[in-house]
Amino acid sequence: MNWLRRSIVSGVLLVVAITAAPTLALAQERELEPVGKLTPPPGWQQDVGRSRGLELLLGREDHFGGVEVLVSAQHLRAPQAGGILLTSEIATVALPPDPALAASTELHGVRAGLDALGDGVKVARWDIAPDPSTRVTDGLLEWSDASLGTTTISRTLVFQTGGRLVRLTAECIIAADAGALRAPCEAALRTLAPLADVGAREPLTVSATPPGATANAAAAPPPPEGELPTSSGPTIREREGDMPVTIVVDKPKSKTDMRPYYLFGGLVVILAVYLLNRRARERLDQKAESKPESKDESP
Repeated sequence: MNWLRRSIVSGVLLVVAITAAPTLALAQERELEPVGKLTPPPGWQQDVGRSRGLELLLGREDHFGGVEVLVSAQHLRAPQAGGILLTSEIATVALPPDPALAASTELHGVRAGLDALGDGVKVARWDIAPDPSTRVTDGLLEWSDASLGTTTISRTLVFQTGGRLVRLTAECIIAADAGALRAPCEAALRTLAPLADVGAREPLTVSATPPGATANAAAAPPPPEGELPTSSGPTIREREGDMPVTIVVDKPKSKTDMRPYYLFGGLVVILAVYLLNRRARERLDQKAESKPESKDESP
């Protein structure tokens, strides 16, 4: 039976290797040298497992227009229940073709996702403050979720250094009955800063409005005074200004995760190997049992 066990074990290891390979590749891609710093509140401790989960979640999202990035994240818990501090560092592997557009897309993406969370989400503040002296654009967001009873305050820094774009984010999530934790957590947000010196950062112009907002508003000019629009379909009008230097292409559809199919296929292979080996073993046992009988019948 040893050979049968070895066959089954080999099949299991093969399935594990196939299903684990994408995860291992993601882990290697997220080996990011620190690019920012933050001083957490006294007594707040990191949750290693949740930190890893946050890295995986951020790594599956598109950043800076869909270019390749490296990700690092931390999940810290307050000494008392009701407070969480999340921090993340996201850096592009190489500089995108249009750094200003990519940086603007990344920063405004922090705010854009809230619109899809329902009427229970209320945005209290969204401020963008570029600082030419430090070459960093600072985004401050505050919002509340009535369904969860939480208030979230986040700070996001976007800058360019070393031939890549960087996004530093820290956010406090405070429960309604844990208001005392807000002040120390917000104090930690104010310590968020790039590790790179000002001289190592490059000038970067981040738009105060979401990319495409101006273009979308100008795409459908109002009809002349006294006229009503005759159709809601596409129209043709004379182009004004220079030809845009950037062409926006629809993002490709996300690929289906094939690992469940690999796992199912591997299990089928293991079952097939087991049945074939069992049938072969039964045949060998039958031949072994028939040999003594043939010797007794011979003259």
